[in-house]
Amino acid sequence: MKEEVFPTTIWVEDVDIDSEHWSKVCIDWSKAHIGVKVSNHGGYQSEPHLHLEKPFKKILKVIMEHVKELINDVDALKFNGLWFNINRYLDYNEMHMHVDYFTGDITTGCLYLRVPNDSGLFIAEDPRPLNLGSDRIFVTPKTGRLTLFPTWLKHAVLPNLNKTEMRISMAFNIGIK
Repeated sequence: MKEEVFPTTIWVEDVDIDSEHWSKVCIDWSKAHIGVKVSNHGGYQSEPHLHLEKPFKKILKVIMEHVKELINDVDALKFNGLWFNINRYLDYNEMHMHVDYFTGDITTGCLYLRVPNDSGLFIAEDPRPLNLGSDRIFVTPKTGRLTLFPTWLKHAVLPNLNKTEMRISMAFNIGIK
C-alpha cells in the first residue's frame, strides 16, 4: 500500500488576459505612488492593498474565476491582499512566504503580466527538513501564467537578467470569508 503524506500543490494555469493593458496600469500606478520594500531587492513593489482600489477591480474578477476553477472545494473566497512587482535588470524577490494568521489566508498567487526572456525563474522550496529529494522546484514564468500555492510555501524569483525589459507580476493572497 502506498499513501501520499503531506502533499504540496502548486497550480499553474495560463490565462487569457490583456497583459499590455494591465502592465500599463501597473507602470502608471508606480509613477504616482511610492513603493514598499518587502521581499524585493531593487525594482518596485506596490503597497498590498490594491484589491481595494478601483483601477484593479476588473483584474480581481479575472483572477478569482481561475482560482475557483482550481480550488473547487472552496466557495467563499476573498482577496486579503493584491500588489505588483516591477523588476528591471538584476532586480529580484528573495525567499519568503505569506503567512498571516490574522487574515486567514489559504493561498497565495502570482499572475505574470510581462515576462521577457531571461527575466528570472520562480522557485519554491520544500518545507520539510532533511528531505531526500530535490529541495527546490522551478516554474518558468510566462506572460499570462497564473500560479497558486499555499501561503506557507517559501518561494522566490531569480534576478531579471534581461538588460532592456522589465518583468511585471501581480501577486495576491486569498482567504476564506
